[in-house]
Amino acid sequence: MGEKIESETQSLKRLQYLDLAKAVGMLCVLIGHSFISEKINTVIYAFHMPLFFFISGYLCKPQKVALKKINQKCGHILVPYVITTFFTIILSLIFESGIVLVKDHKTVFLPNMMKWLEAGGLGLGYRADYRGGVLPSIGPVWFLLALFWATLLLEAYKRLHCSPIITSIIVGVCSIVSFRYFFLPWSIQEGMVASVFMTLGYIYRPKENRIKNQKALRIGIYGFAILYIICCLHLDKHIDMVKCEYPFGVIDILGTTMCVITVLLISDMLSSKYYHYGALDIVGKHTMLILCIHTIEFNVFPWYIISKIFNILELDRWFGPTQALIRIIGAMLIAKMAERIDLQNVFKGRY
Repeated sequence: MGEKIESETQSLKRLQYLDLAKAVGMLCVLIGHSFISEKINTVIYAFHMPLFFFISGYLCKPQKVALKKINQKCGHILVPYVITTFFTIILSLIFESGIVLVKDHKTVFLPNMMKWLEAGGLGLGYRADYRGGVLPSIGPVWFLLALFWATLLLEAYKRLHCSPIITSIIVGVCSIVSFRYFFLPWSIQEGMVASVFMTLGYIYRPKENRIKNQKALRIGIYGFAILYIICCLHLDKHIDMVKCEYPFGVIDILGTTMCVITVLLISDMLSSKYYHYGALDIVGKHTMLILCIHTIEFNVFPWYIISKIFNILELDRWFGPTQALIRIIGAMLIAKMAERIDLQNVFKGRY
C-alpha cells in the first residue's frame, strides 16, 4: 500500500513538473507576441516552441501505436484548430468588420470572412509572399498543424529499422532547405523540422534519470544552453520555427535542445521542493485552450486602437509590457475557468 502511494506521488510530481515547464513556455509565447524588446524575444525564441514539441515527444509511448489510436490523437489536435478558425471568422465580423464599417462606411463582412477562411485553409503561421501578393496567416495556432505532422512522422520513425533521430534530422534538413525555394501549406515544412524536437523528447525520456543523477552532465547542459543564448544575443539572431529559420544550422538544434532540457531540469528541481505552484499548475494543464483563445485574440482584437491611445499619451514604451501583462492575466483566468468547466474532451492535445 505504501509503495502504491509513493508511486502515485512520484507520478503526480512528474505531471506537475511538466505542467510547470509548459506554463513557462506558454507565458513566453504571450510575452514574445507582445514584442517588448528584441533581446527578450531572442531569449524566448531560443526554447519556447521547441519545448512544446519536445514534451509531446517525451509523452509518446515507446511502443508502436495502433492506427486507431493515432487517428484519435490527431483528432484531438485538429479539432481545436478547426474550432479556433471558426471563432476567428465569427469574431472578426464583430471586431474587424464592425470597426472598419463604422470608420469607412464600406461593406467588408464578406472579404473579411474570405480572408480568414483562406488563412485557415492554408494553415500558415506567417504572411507569405506569393505571386506578387501576400497570403494571410492563421496566427499562433499554426503550432497545432505542425504538431499534427510531427506526430505522424514520429510514429513513422518508430516503425523504421533505422535510427529515429538520424531519420528525423534528414527530414528536418530537407524541410529547411526546401523552404528557401518554396513553401507548403498546412505548416507541413514546420512540422517536418518539429519532428526533430519530438524525436529528441522521445529519446530523452529513457535517459532522463541518468542525466538527473550526473551533476557534471547537468552542469554541461546548463553551460551549453547559457553559451548558446549569449551567442544569439551577441549576433542578434535566433531560430524562428514558423519560418523554418535556423541561422546556425545544427548548432541551433543542439543549443535549443540544451535550453529545453535546462527548463525541464529546473522545473523538476522545483517540483521536488514545492508541491504546488498555484496558477502556473493550472496554466500548464490548459496550454492548448490558452493557445487557441490567444490565437483568436491575436488575430482579431483591435490592439492597434489601444496602441494609438498609448501613443497619444506618449507611453509607447509601456504598450508592450501592458499587452503582455493583460495576456498573462487573461491566460490565468482562462485556465481557472477551464478547471471549473470540463473542456478536456475537446482540448486535450498532449503537449
